[in-house]
Amino acid sequence: MSKNPATAIADARTDQALGVREEMRSEAAAALSHAANCVEAMTRRPIEQARQAKEQVRQQLGRAGDYTAGYIQEGPIKSIAIAAAAGATAAMLLSWWASSRSSRP
Repeated sequence: MSKNPATAIADARTDQALGVREEMRSEAAAALSHAANCVEAMTRRPIEQARQAKEQVRQQLGRAGDYTAGYIQEGPIKSIAIAAAAGATAAMLLSWWASSRSSRP
């Protein structure tokens, strides 16, 4: 028995709609996968940059420590005098800052 023409058209349209739906589902999955990969790459880059910056700071601090130790060994009296002057300056600035804050209304 042959199908009614209206039923055949409806079946064809249904099949077509199901095909479009599957195609859209596949494209949406690919788009979401691409977006997830982009987000992952965007988050990885700053983390790696922070890691590199941390390593650079660590190396610079190591060099500064070595330099300071060498400077102190070469002239211990001069180093003590510089440290005392720096401490006195810091104390004077702190005292000045505290008194200026307390004199405000």
